[in-house]
Amino acid sequence: MAKTTPPARPASSPRLGLGLVLIAISALASLALTLKHWGSFPLPGCGLQSACQRASESAWGTVPGLNWPVSHLGVAYFGALALAWLLTRGHLPQALRWIVRLGALGSLVWLTAMVHGGYLCPWCLGVHAANLGFLALCLRPAGATAAAPGLKVFAAGLLLITVVGLLPAELRHRRLQKANSLQQFEESTQAILGSTESPSRPLVGRHRRGPARAAIRLVVLSDYQCPDCRTIEGEIEELFRSRDDMALSVLHFPHCGDCNWKVAESGRTKHPNACWAARAAETASILGGTDAFWRMHAWLFREHGSFTKDELRRGLAELGFEAAEFERIMTSPETLERVQADVDEAVSLGISFTPMIFINGVEFRGWQSPGALTRAVERIAAEGPAASDGRDDVPLRGLEKFLNDWREEPERDMPLDPNAWAIGPNDAEVTVVLWGDYREPNTALLDARMRAAVEAEPRARYVYRHYPFDSSCNPYLARVVYENSCMASSAAEAAGALAGPGAFWDYHRWLFENEGPLDSDRLLAQAAALGLDVERFRAQMEAPQTRAAIRSDVDAGKSLGIPVVPALFIHSRFVPRWKLRGEQAPEAMLREALESP
Repeated sequence: MAKTTPPARPASSPRLGLGLVLIAISALASLALTLKHWGSFPLPGCGLQSACQRASESAWGTVPGLNWPVSHLGVAYFGALALAWLLTRGHLPQALRWIVRLGALGSLVWLTAMVHGGYLCPWCLGVHAANLGFLALCLRPAGATAAAPGLKVFAAGLLLITVVGLLPAELRHRRLQKANSLQQFEESTQAILGSTESPSRPLVGRHRRGPARAAIRLVVLSDYQCPDCRTIEGEIEELFRSRDDMALSVLHFPHCGDCNWKVAESGRTKHPNACWAARAAETASILGGTDAFWRMHAWLFREHGSFTKDELRRGLAELGFEAAEFERIMTSPETLERVQADVDEAVSLGISFTPMIFINGVEFRGWQSPGALTRAVERIAAEGPAASDGRDDVPLRGLEKFLNDWREEPERDMPLDPNAWAIGPNDAEVTVVLWGDYREPNTALLDARMRAAVEAEPRARYVYRHYPFDSSCNPYLARVVYENSCMASSAAEAAGALAGPGAFWDYHRWLFENEGPLDSDRLLAQAAALGLDVERFRAQMEAPQTRAAIRSDVDAGKSLGIPVVPALFIHSRFVPRWKLRGEQAPEAMLREALESP
């Protein structure tokens, strides 16, 4: 008699239920990450500078070759697995058990990558820990396995969730992103075509590739460890293969505090080897001129800007440099001074990210759209611009650039704050709002400047709102960036709640003016110095309404998508950049807002 597959025995309720719980944890965590990717869900612990953000932006954040977020794959996989688990009553067919094993192997690989990369995303950890727990449950003996329909249900569920649910939403998200990039593309291309000479110095890089006089002149501010810079570099290479009317110069802006004062001030080094990469490129030019620079430039991008001493020496041998002399010059003050000069130039141009691209002296935006740079070059070339050596390429710089970037920001609907801590009249012509952190040095500097500017102008109003970079009261952060900043915000709120605006601003100023470690004893001592009842102050710091006031400010800031603190808004427009050596940029914006009709 032919053998038949025995029917699956009903699973015990605990086993079936436990499996569903584990799958649900992985599925819901994956769904939360997917909603965050689409911008429709402000995921706690996945805010600015978080491990979650770094994980999603890493090479492990997307399926190789498909540009498909891994979280989408998780939603489809675990959703389909839940259907199969229910249908088979917890007795998966052998083929599906092997798929579960492969899924668990993927989790182990991902966990290893997170540990190695230093981005232990809590939501990702939940996905993979639950997935490994589910594997352990599946491997426990549980009677006969189910027949093949379980596998068919899994495959159908995987296809249905992906095609009907995820794919349309992802395509819509990409259309919105593309529309935004295309708008920037159109605006900047028209600006390039209609540009006129500005009262500034030319933008010409130290090293030029292409003809001395060219109709299309690109200047790219770049970082050898920046993935987007590498993508743009590839597009530029393709353009050079097909055009002879184009020239290229590059300026260095390494996202590393070792040579970039702007990055050092922020304390946010993203690319630890970027300074040495830039200095290596400059060393090549010192030793071998322009051609040597471009050979090293290409090698650095091939290596993603990262190299060990041995890897650099092998590269130097390939490029024809003598290692000892190269290393001597690379570590000399001259290469550092060259890179720092480029950083100063980049800051004067209002850089906030790399790459920053100029075509014929005008900033080109919207390059994020695939092929946008190529389309812009072709469109501009079709207009027949005259060839030039670049001496007429004079972009806005310094204060005028900062002002122009602020002018181009859209007016926002500012979230209401019925209990705002404010200086100035309620019916002021211009309102300045600052989201900040009492333990972040730049917030202290900007707050003092804006308070002084508003106090000197009776038609203006200044509002301070909390955005502590401290996960103990800010659910959009995964870690504590500035220790005890939540405690500091609670202290200021408590002072105001007990004794009114005057006490708030007195405590507010004290918090910014007193650096060093902060603890409850110091906060209570200052409350006593201001004449507040210490026990009532302590209770008010911990009161639910105090926590609610801080959370309200945090949620309002998050709704505006503030990228960093301090985040300044003048007349409902975000200020992209405010710190400019020798200039008072935010004060100039306030004056302009007051003078506008």
